Amino acid sequence: MLEKNSESKYVLFTPVGGNDPVGDEYYKDDMIEEINKKLVEGKISQDKADKLITYIESKRNKEPILMEGAILHIVRHYKPDCVILVFTNTVKEVEIKYNVLSEKIKELSKSCEVLK
Repeated sequence: MLEKNSESKYVLFTPVGGNDPVGDEYYKDDMIEEINKKLVEGKISQDKADKLITYIESKRNKEPILMEGAILHIVRHYKPDCVILVFTNTVKEVEIKYNVLSEKIKELSKSCEVLK
């Protein structure tokens, strides 16, 4: 692990993809909504939509996988002074709606500045 001296500033500049936020529970409703949208548009069959929704729903009540994404791992262990997050459109929508990643970063490193 790198050692900080009083003059060092560590910045984590990172793209954010679907695996980085704290879990996929926030995505399940959005995924079901997207499947229904594709069904209405005629892009997938009713049978395919039913199978996908059943699969997603089957994961809803399972115990969460106790893993964190790479960004939270880096924040936890390296304590950067600032995190600059570059979102994909889908993840940006989830972050705006739930603010989950920014909140978790602040929990891990209270003095860390989060820029989006």
